[in-house]
Amino acid sequence: MDFTIRAATLEDCKDISRMILELAEYEKLSDQVKITQEALEQDGFSKNPFFHAIIAEVPEHLKSREGHTKVGYCLYFYAYSSFKGRAVYMEDLYVMPEFREKGIGKALMSKVSQLGLAAGCTQLNFTVLDWNKSSLDFYLKEGCCDVTSDVGYHCMRCEGDALEHLAQSDLQTLRAFFFFAQFVIIEHRMDFTIRAATLEDCKDISRMILELAEHEKVSDQVKITQKDLEQDGFSKNPFFHGIIAEVPEHLKSRDGHTKVGYSLYFYTYSSWKGRAVYMEDLYVMPEFRGKGIGKALMSKVSQLGLAAGCTQLNFTVLDWNKSSLDFYLKQGCWDVTSDLGYHCMRCEGDALENLAQGDL
Repeated sequence: MDFTIRAATLEDCKDISRMILELAEYEKLSDQVKITQEALEQDGFSKNPFFHAIIAEVPEHLKSREGHTKVGYCLYFYAYSSFKGRAVYMEDLYVMPEFREKGIGKALMSKVSQLGLAAGCTQLNFTVLDWNKSSLDFYLKEGCCDVTSDVGYHCMRCEGDALEHLAQSDLQTLRAFFFFAQFVIIEHRMDFTIRAATLEDCKDISRMILELAEHEKVSDQVKITQKDLEQDGFSKNPFFHGIIAEVPEHLKSRDGHTKVGYSLYFYTYSSWKGRAVYMEDLYVMPEFRGKGIGKALMSKVSQLGLAAGCTQLNFTVLDWNKSSLDFYLKQGCWDVTSDLGYHCMRCEGDALENLAQGDL
């Protein structure tokens, strides 16, 4: 079929908004859509966009029954894996029903893969509902893997009153200046401090990433280095931000560390509810757990997200990690995988390279 894939422009937001509603109706969740055309224009086409998009367009003589030539879209943003580095996240992939099975969906997905590889990404991530067998079969056929089924990752979310409450948890003193991705933050509470990570913290973040991977029994999966963290988190256009939990020298760990916990996060987008913050990692060294440090880190990420206009805090947790699941549920988070059936999907390595070549 004759169609083109191109970058979306501000003028496409009306059609993107229309197709977002069509997608939500298809997924039987149209009541969940809160986003407007105006929000898409502001959030996707400002100086510091929260998302990017591509459009599938057909010639006028092939327009839809309702007269549309913009017949599909993909909304995506850049993300980060603390184990493998830069990633691209495909929030939506949608083609109007009468234009399906003509190669448009694969072409959109191929284009996002190309853009991700061009940006140095090693993974394409997205979610799919477990009842959507046709989509699951399509993605698996393209070499993607179901991280929820294969590894046990569950999608978690905190929003609404629960997010507001989490952001205020045990707040004592706070000085924050938020200018897009730039902020300075210092918080004192009891015998530890939560502060913004700096370039000099990358050595300790790298150490704790390895500790976290060992805890999750996947230390062989860590490909990221201290140098990668320095480049990806502290350049002009960072892929992630970080906060550090630090204790005084007299309370340092048995092996001499004062930086005892961290969280990595980045800003994302929900095509239904708008701006969101994603917590990639939340880690506290074992000897410092049970002292409120984990909750303080999570609270800080929530505060920063709300300050940026986010309505959701999203993250994943392994199904076997019952202590973490219980902790998050206690904070008012909910398990989107168990409650709605969302599965985490991933494409990487040769499969990602092959997918990126799909529409060439």
